[in-house]
Amino acid sequence: MKKYLVSILLIVVIAFGFVACAQKGNVSDSRAPGGAGGGRIDSGDISAVEPSGIPSGDIPHFDGSTSEAIGYIRDGGTVKYLDGGYVVYRKDGSVAGALTDEEAREVIQARAGMLTACAYDDHGSIDYWKGLLTSTQEGPGKYAEYYQQFAFKALHQVKVTAQGLPQATILLKDGDVVLFAAKTDNAGVGYLYAPEWKEGLQVELVLPQNIDQANLRKEAQAEVVFDQDEIGGEAGDRAQNVELMFVIDTTGSMGDEIDYLKKEIADVIARVKEATQAEVTLALMVYRDEGDEYVTLYSDFTKDIDAQKAWLEQQHAGGGGDFEEAVETALSEAVSKQWSAKCDKYIVHVADAPAHDYKVNEWDEAILDAARAGIKVLTVASSGIDQKTEYFFRSQSLLTGGVYVYLTDDSGIGGGHLEADVEERPKVEFLNDCLVRLISVLHEGRTTDAVIQLPADKTVEVEPGQEQEPKEEAPDEGKGDDGQPTSPEDEGKTEENAGETEEIEG
Repeated sequence: MKKYLVSILLIVVIAFGFVACAQKGNVSDSRAPGGAGGGRIDSGDISAVEPSGIPSGDIPHFDGSTSEAIGYIRDGGTVKYLDGGYVVYRKDGSVAGALTDEEAREVIQARAGMLTACAYDDHGSIDYWKGLLTSTQEGPGKYAEYYQQFAFKALHQVKVTAQGLPQATILLKDGDVVLFAAKTDNAGVGYLYAPEWKEGLQVELVLPQNIDQANLRKEAQAEVVFDQDEIGGEAGDRAQNVELMFVIDTTGSMGDEIDYLKKEIADVIARVKEATQAEVTLALMVYRDEGDEYVTLYSDFTKDIDAQKAWLEQQHAGGGGDFEEAVETALSEAVSKQWSAKCDKYIVHVADAPAHDYKVNEWDEAILDAARAGIKVLTVASSGIDQKTEYFFRSQSLLTGGVYVYLTDDSGIGGGHLEADVEERPKVEFLNDCLVRLISVLHEGRTTDAVIQLPADKTVEVEPGQEQEPKEEAPDEGKGDDGQPTSPEDEGKTEENAGETEEIEG
């Protein structure tokens, strides 16, 4: 009898869940606080899902008010992603059913403005970055073993400013040997890196042919400035047009986010032209690994944005097998494509895995070639990356004057995302807005007022009568009378990244 009553009770609970989910209606289009927007839910499909697919173990109470909701139902029900799949919650937080990944793709429509991300600019926090790479009496830095083992050497930074001379070649030299080559941006700012620091290194500014004097040289230190009087001649021309290439990992491990990423990228493609007020030429590359259906697929540079969006929509995740992928092949091919000489150039690398260890040297060569050509790499780290992958991704963005972007768990979409080891967590943005903003800011160049890394929101509650007077800024320490550090071996200058920015609604 007891067993019979329990069975009846279970049937009633399941039926109640189906009824609750079967109320069909429009989906909330509002954005959840700090994270994802509401996806469209076909509650008719949801009601047909057997509740037996609910993940085992404790399912935390979910009241529908957090950013982890990735879909909403009219009656207040929500859909949330857990490790075991997508769970449908009633308004009171109880579980009504579950969706497999395949079912979720059918009923939750991916759209731009769902994935969340942080953009972190290691160029402006170089001292903190150095602490991650080096060892002290307290022990090794978090990435010290990778720095010692692999070719990527983004430790000894030299920031070069060539006033009035954008898109100029800059060289770091040991005698006549070129150790590193790069180009200045549209603000005349560029970065060089010494594999090892020693006395006597020189920075050489290669002057254009219209300036009738020899190239300029100065001793290398943390910051080197060539002022306009030294350079002579009229200011150089800025790169007016933008060439943008997305290089996307489409192996199976990207399957949890690839549909969302395609929508985000398509939105970025559509908006960059208006945001930069530039003529934009776009190329796309997807890649997997050796032995897969393909290693790379490529759609060449074109101004036909709609055609590129259609090509991107046809791509899907598959293959892979092991963790590492053919990153070195993809980036080597990407850098060697026919880039224009007088354009502002960007690669947006979207991935969740590094190259195989024995291929890292080839990957490093591709990144050094990108720096030499003035191609900035914006790296978008997806779910599932590990500590070593983060080291590589941040290094390639540093070496090329780009920015490290990492997806966050705020959206509730995809698997777990590794939180970057940073001095201060930046503001969370929607990925599409973040990439459009970064490309727009970097196209103008790293001016003194450029806001690349958004500061985190800080709300401090102050009791009435306890308001404090604003503090005066402390003077920079460890610098000479001219305000310049002595060498990048000892000190790096932290750039300020502050300003008024648009906040995520919620």
